[in-house]
Amino acid sequence: MKTNNHIIALIYARVSTKKQDPMSQLIRCNEYCQQKGYTVEKTFKDKFTGGGNFLERPAMRELLEYAKKNIHKQYVVVFDDLKRFARDTKFHIDLRTTFSANGLTPECLNYNFDESPEGRFMETIHAAQNELERHQNRRQVIQKQRARLIAGYNAFTSPRGYKKIKHSAHGTIDIPTKKGKWIKKALQKFASGELGTKRQMAIYLQNKEVLGKQDTFRYIQAVSKILKNPFYAGYIEYAPWEVQRRKGKHKALISLDEFNTIQRKLSSNAIPKSVRENQNSIFPLRGFINCYYCKTKLTGCKSKGRWGGLYYKYYCWNKKCALRKMQGVIKSVDVKKIHREFDRLLEALKPSKEVLNITKQIFEDVSKEQVKKIAHQALLSTQEKKTKETEIEHLISLISNPNTSELLRERYEKKVTELSLDIEKIARLDSKMPQSEELLRTPRKKMFEVLKNPYKIWTESDLEQKRQLFYFLFEENLEYLPNKGFRTPKKALPIRLFEEFSSADTEYVHLLRRNSNPMQAYVKKWNSQMSTMLEFKTNK
Repeated sequence: MKTNNHIIALIYARVSTKKQDPMSQLIRCNEYCQQKGYTVEKTFKDKFTGGGNFLERPAMRELLEYAKKNIHKQYVVVFDDLKRFARDTKFHIDLRTTFSANGLTPECLNYNFDESPEGRFMETIHAAQNELERHQNRRQVIQKQRARLIAGYNAFTSPRGYKKIKHSAHGTIDIPTKKGKWIKKALQKFASGELGTKRQMAIYLQNKEVLGKQDTFRYIQAVSKILKNPFYAGYIEYAPWEVQRRKGKHKALISLDEFNTIQRKLSSNAIPKSVRENQNSIFPLRGFINCYYCKTKLTGCKSKGRWGGLYYKYYCWNKKCALRKMQGVIKSVDVKKIHREFDRLLEALKPSKEVLNITKQIFEDVSKEQVKKIAHQALLSTQEKKTKETEIEHLISLISNPNTSELLRERYEKKVTELSLDIEKIARLDSKMPQSEELLRTPRKKMFEVLKNPYKIWTESDLEQKRQLFYFLFEENLEYLPNKGFRTPKKALPIRLFEEFSSADTEYVHLLRRNSNPMQAYVKKWNSQMSTMLEFKTNK
């Protein structure tokens, strides 16, 4: 209203993000008020994106409350642009009605409000045009973000443990931070079972200052997001925009196998049980030995003797087993007896020194051949990946072009997805191959330490290592017959090869002794088997 021939004004400014500064709008609005001779009583600044309900804007709510308390003043509300008023036709009309009810008159620097029927009609048209522009801008932003996702880049805020940096080749890309190192370790510990629950993982991350200091339960949801996010395994996906999982350009914190292990644990809903360490140390063969009659795995138990004392035994718990109905047959076996028999079985697997040396020579030659093949395959893979990535970049530019029709855009996106899956497949195959002779030598050295003396390695291993060692030496569980002992085991490939080398009539051993270059004589026959053996890795 006019007070002393002056009109009292309120200034409203709005920007879309927190990084933007509304100062330029305020300067222009203040200059406008000076030219008009208005007295500016108060300014209101909003940082709120897009259209939608004007009551969701904090500064707009504050302005309306302020106007209600001073409704007698009949303020003029000055905007920099009609888009700052409302970018949604319905809410534009609702806001105009609310302004009228509170005695507010809107004025805009680049638009003249007219209360005539024609003026209100044109105002509605302009509001609808602003809404259309908002939707078009949103569509264009989504198209660009989706194109980035399809190309393997994160188009949103960096996940916890990453930050965005500018890059000459990638534009912007996410890289791990110092906190990412602890998230990596937490994920690996969860995959291995060292951290059994989300709460334990949250406590671990709190101790490493990755999470805040509030009550741990408040971070369970944050931990769930970390555990379920394939981004940490180096992949990109976004189901709301139908972007299927694909290899990302960023650096992964964990492997895909570790991520899949975590997902299996989460989906199983298994409650972690306490490990009976005392029992497992007493019964290390539990789970590795089957009953000869019913093929059920033997379990362990302890019992009190007639004169006191504890006795530990393996026995078949299957009530339907034929062994239970037999007369005069021992139903259970003392742990010391069965362990002694198993130790003798392991000692018998030890190869002679001559056979071990000959096999080492063969492995060396196979390794060299593998390195040559790997190097050639790596070159072909690099060339193929480069060709597909170039094609993807070209398709991304077509997808981002606003002149591209929706039909073509869908076809381009489908092709990009196919190419991305091809690149992911190539990368997955490459990651499983040793990249140098040195990388092949490490698992080979470990394997020979095992084969040289299986019994020694068994006695020095923990329970998890024993499990791996057992199934490296034997293809399946051993069968045990009371009174007679272990039945003929089905030995694994490495042991069968050693036995063939040491056979008295093996023509290859004699040939190897005579040949100045023994590898050429033997590699052809055993190349595939040796390649399989070289993949063995022990935790020892």
